[in-house]
This record gives sequence, C-alpha cells and structure tokens, in this order.
Amino acid sequence: MSTTFINYYNEVSVPSISSLPLGLNYANIQLENGKRRHFVMNNIGIFDRDGYKGGNTNQEEEDVTIEIVYILHPSSRIPFSNEDPYAPAARYEARTRWSMMASLTQAIQNLDGNNKSHHVVLVYLASREIRGTGSGIWCWGAGNDNNLCSAEIDGSDMEFMDALMEDYFKFPTQNYIFGYSGGARMAWRIACGSKQNFKGMAAASGFLPSFLMEDNNNKVLVSNNNNNTSMFGIKEYDRYWNSASISSEEICRISNLPPTLIVLHGDLDETTSVQNADRSVDYIVDEANCNSISMNNENDGAIPDEYIYTDCEENDDLQLTYYRRRNGLHMTPGTEQLKRVFMKFFFDSEEEE
Repeated sequence: MSTTFINYYNEVSVPSISSLPLGLNYANIQLENGKRRHFVMNNIGIFDRDGYKGGNTNQEEEDVTIEIVYILHPSSRIPFSNEDPYAPAARYEARTRWSMMASLTQAIQNLDGNNKSHHVVLVYLASREIRGTGSGIWCWGAGNDNNLCSAEIDGSDMEFMDALMEDYFKFPTQNYIFGYSGGARMAWRIACGSKQNFKGMAAASGFLPSFLMEDNNNKVLVSNNNNNTSMFGIKEYDRYWNSASISSEEICRISNLPPTLIVLHGDLDETTSVQNADRSVDYIVDEANCNSISMNNENDGAIPDEYIYTDCEENDDLQLTYYRRRNGLHMTPGTEQLKRVFMKFFFDSEEEE
C-alpha cells in the first residue's frame, strides 16, 4: 500500500474498483448547488483470513466483497490550513492510518467462518470551513449542543454523502459510516435521515444531536466545559463557533437506522460527558422498543463494558452495541476498539453470502 504518494483523482466518478489507484487519492465532487466538496480515499486493497494481501480487485471477482467505510473527522481547528479544502480529512487520515490498518487486519482474520476476501476503501470526508474561508475552523452541520462547533444545519452535508454513494462510486459496495466527536454527531444525523443503504454506523465520543430527538426541548445535554473553554483552549465560544440555525425539523427515523449501530464512549470524557452517550442510547432503545439486552460489564478499563440491545419492535434488524469504557477519555478509538467495530461491520456481510 502506498503511504507517501498522493494521487489527485480527477475523474467525475469511479466506474470500477480496479480503476481507483491503490493508496491515497485526493478527489472532489460538485454538488447540485454548484459547490465542491472534498474527500480523501485510501484504497487499501484486499484482506482475507491470512491477513493483508494488498492489490486491486477485478470487478469479476465474485468472492471479494468491496467494503467502503465513510469516515467523518472531528471538529477541527487548523490555523495553518492555508485554505486547503482537504485539510481536515487529510489530517484525520494521517492520524488514524496505522490503527485502521492494524484493526482491519485483526478484525478480518478473526471473523468466525470467514471464507471471503474483503477489499476495503476508507473515504475521509472533509467538513465545511466556518467563519469564512481561511478561519481554519472545520465543522459538520450537526448542531451546537454542549456549545460544540457546528456548520449550518442545512442539507449540504447530507447531499455530499448522497452524491458520493449515488453518483461517484459506480459499482456494488457494502457501506458503513464511522464518526468521531463532531463527526460522530454527523454520523448520527446521516444514520437517522439518509436515504442511502448503510449496513453499519459507529459513533465514538459523540452523541445523538438533540434536534433529532422527539420532544427535544426536554433533552438537556450535559456539558463538562464549566470554565467555558473549548477543546482548542479558546475562551468565549461565540468568538469562533457558529451558532447554527436549523432550517427544517428533523427527527431520527428509527426504521431508517442501519442494522448495526455501535456507540463508543469513555466515562471520563471531559469534552462530551458520557451522560450524553447514555441518553443517546436510551433514546434509541426506547423509541425502537428494544426488548432484549445482554451485558458484559466485568471488564477492566482496557476492555470497555459492553451492552447489546436487540429484539427491537420498530426496527427488526437493529442491533445496538454500546461500549462504555471505564476511565476512558475523549480520544479516537485505538486498534482494539476499532477491531471490534470492523468485526461487527463485516460479520453481517459474511453471513449474507
């Protein structure tokens, strides 16, 4: 896998997986509103039970499942991004590259009954720069609960995702979405409202935005930021953060949620209180009328407590897994937690064959 060479993929779409160069590909797509959105694709290649194989896939290889994981970066302040529209996606890709590789290898090797190869593409989407071009502050339109960063809550981020899945990748894929922090809030919004077919969603150190909850005026989210200082150490939120307005009412559609939902959160998170993750899980479980729960909460801090909710009357296929890590902080999941995410993501695609 190439990790140093960056290819600027300038085609308007990817007609087949074999046409996408291995390694990092920087690309952009024009939306119907005329604006361009940017993303970084890491075409990693093929994994099987023996580990990472590399190489590209011929479209005719029926024993290879093409898995695309759409990754949403956290809210970011990049003062020296020099108006680079790829900056937040590229930075998060570089930050997570090796943990993603290690966790993918371990997950696919450990799949029970694994008899297929998996071709994996990681697609890192770039959010919008708020406060004007050159501000270096990048956020998703996912609401400013807890005084967190948000771009305008309009349809542009959703349109970005739709355009990638409908018009850009022109071949059959299994699709998943992973978000961290502010990206986790946007992942919830997409999972609740997108018309696309996702097989799984994972939200790490984030929560279900209050505007997606029924009777949201009563959903008071908890802030740990008692000194009014943001994650970037900046006083006075209004100086940098956009007070997002909601252009239309949105409520999470339980029937729309993908079959595999994963929530990961540390109980010592000082940016987003774990109580917000608890409330997000409770809300979905209540609205979905999930009747069964299994628990494994005898672990130490290295392995999170695990709660699995199934038998949901409002979404028959739904399984929600909540990893609540003891002594866990606000941080991108490491290899062990990502391995658990990918094993749950890809297990269903193995089962369907």
